[in-house]
Amino acid sequence: GTLAPQQSKSMAATCRDLLLGVSDMDVSGIVRDLCKQLVLLSLDADRIVQKFVLETMKQINGAATDLALTLLDALHDVLVERGGEPDFTTQSMQGRATRCMAALAPMTESGCSCEIIVKLLLLCHQPYFMKEKGSSFAWPCLVRHLETSSKIGVKGLLDRLMPEIL
Repeated sequence: GTLAPQQSKSMAATCRDLLLGVSDMDVSGIVRDLCKQLVLLSLDADRIVQKFVLETMKQINGAATDLALTLLDALHDVLVERGGEPDFTTQSMQGRATRCMAALAPMTESGCSCEIIVKLLLLCHQPYFMKEKGSSFAWPCLVRHLETSSKIGVKGLLDRLMPEIL
């Protein structure tokens, strides 16, 4: 069954505290499991839970970029594993997954590593996010978020990182 909103929020806070409390951050099974649990909680239909978990992910992102990368990997894994399930194919769920990526996106241009931008680009262009005409709806949403919330000029950023990406 599903958790009550307060239980979900408590679980998210516990995952955050455990992840941020790990001093020697190897991406072991427990770290991946905690990240996957946070991703699943971020996709919760309850808006209060979703908002709390996304704020939790932003805190993790601000404190540990390597964890943000692991969380993006966990989102990828969840979408591959469950992307074909009826509950996961709704526009609402796709919007939640896009908001999850936005929470893990760089908050400043100096925080934009080639690795995180490539992961975001690849995630946005997974079959899960593709429209019938073959274009991603997630990438334009993420670009809007980066340009408005983080004040990052995406075109300039991609121009700067392109040699490293290629």
